[in-house]
Amino acid sequence: MPYFVLLFKILIFCVTAIATRGTLPRYRFDQFTQLNWKHFIYIWLGFLMFSILFTTFFI
Repeated sequence: MPYFVLLFKILIFCVTAIATRGTLPRYRFDQFTQLNWKHFIYIWLGFLMFSILFTTFFI
């Protein structure tokens, strides 16, 4: 029985990976770095500010 659970988890992971790879656009390296600088830098800065405020007030 544990083997079936493991096989089911592997199947779910494989289906999710294949579906994700098939539906999302593929970025070239220069497009990915431009995307990082335009969008992800603000997400990272927001998370950094959240982390600093969280550790300051709650820890």
